[in-house]
Amino acid sequence: MTGIRIAGDIGGTFTDIACLHSDGRRVTHKVASTPHNYAAAIVDTMAGLAADDPSDEPYAEIRHALTVATNAILEGKGAKSALSTKRSFRDVLELRRIRVPHLNEPLYEKPGPLVPRLRAALPDRFISVSHEVLPGIREYERPSTSVANAYIGPPVAR
Repeated sequence: MTGIRIAGDIGGTFTDIACLHSDGRRVTHKVASTPHNYAAAIVDTMAGLAADDPSDEPYAEIRHALTVATNAILEGKGAKSALSTKRSFRDVLELRRIRVPHLNEPLYEKPGPLVPRLRAALPDRFISVSHEVLPGIREYERPSTSVANAYIGPPVAR
């Protein structure tokens, strides 16, 4: 592949960019993340990379990840969320696809769902609608993806 390949990661503290030139040369750049607008850190990092490593080589590929979303889930710092569903689906997040994913670990405990079992409506909250987030028919995947979106949406969209 000819051209520069770039990968970036937006973290809670720093935003990192790694650049791989077609000749195998690697260049990295790091700036402080911008929680008020995470996209600004990507722009700043790309500008810093261009200043540190000027090149006429075209971009072949640009990819990025958002560690901020992963951290919100792992640290339990997502938005207070609720799941509105039919009574027959109220336990879908607890049941998941299988009951014990590690068959050889009899003491395995499933992690709790991101949203506790159904509570009163929460006014003025970020709304994540399952048919928009993951259109399709899957009893567990659709609501769990929508719940994850609702849980990380506000922290990521700051």
